[in-house]
Amino acid sequence: MDNEPDKRIAFPVAAVRAAEKDVAGLRALTLKERGEMVLSACRTAALIRQSRVRAGLPDVLPAPWPKSTLEFLRKHARHGR
Repeated sequence: MDNEPDKRIAFPVAAVRAAEKDVAGLRALTLKERGEMVLSACRTAALIRQSRVRAGLPDVLPAPWPKSTLEFLRKHARHGR
């Protein structure tokens, strides 16, 4: 074996570092800027759905939530009542 790093390991490390930079950039945004990003994402999603409807494509069905998530939400909903 040679001393060259395993590329299967190196790629995820690079991806994690890139994600950390993305998160740092998001944290630097003001609340107004974050809100504008969320609004933009919602508008884009609505346009994509509208395009799918016009093209005769069915709605996209999201994957069901895991049971653990549903149990977590039920538990906290009971405490909120």
